[in-house]
Amino acid sequence: MKRTAKGADSKARLIEAAIELIAENGYRDTKISDIVKAAGLTQAAFYLYFPSKEAIFRHILETFHQTLEKHLHPPAIPTRTDEDVLGRMQQNFEALFALFQEQPKLSKIFLTEERGIDDVEKLIHQTISDNLQRNQAAGLIRQDASPGLMANCMIGMFIQVAVKEILENGRRPGDVAREFAAILLHGLASGRPETRGSG
Repeated sequence: MKRTAKGADSKARLIEAAIELIAENGYRDTKISDIVKAAGLTQAAFYLYFPSKEAIFRHILETFHQTLEKHLHPPAIPTRTDEDVLGRMQQNFEALFALFQEQPKLSKIFLTEERGIDDVEKLIHQTISDNLQRNQAAGLIRQDASPGLMANCMIGMFIQVAVKEILENGRRPGDVAREFAAILLHGLASGRPETRGSG
């Protein structure tokens, strides 16, 4: 039991050191020797738990991926008004932004690292596309654009807003979510558009 506990502690120290260093220096400029030095362990200890730097990096990303995924499956929007759509969007974005603010180093790695960006985009793109399709079917959002295209537009904005407004500027997640949701739903036009009938 003692050896198992010691092993778990060593692995956790390696992971914590890797997160700190990759967030600060980037994946490419972080070496295994840097990680073990920061963790107070040896390279031999590192290879007991991870076969390569890529392996510990993938472990970090996959762990955060699982946490993030829980925040990307909101319940269906219950009614058919703009206010309901906007409120739901605000709640979803606020939960994500709050998560990023609570775990800034992991979030920075996940959102900005070249090797991690594909994971972010695939997860968010699929979830957003699915939500957009459901909302189109319910008549809540415009029908004249493909869910995939709309998702692509939203992803770049989302990542940029998360990095700049939440991680770098430290703004309140609720404030950023409110502004971001309003821009996504109503665009950049001055004032809110008039509701148009389908006929």
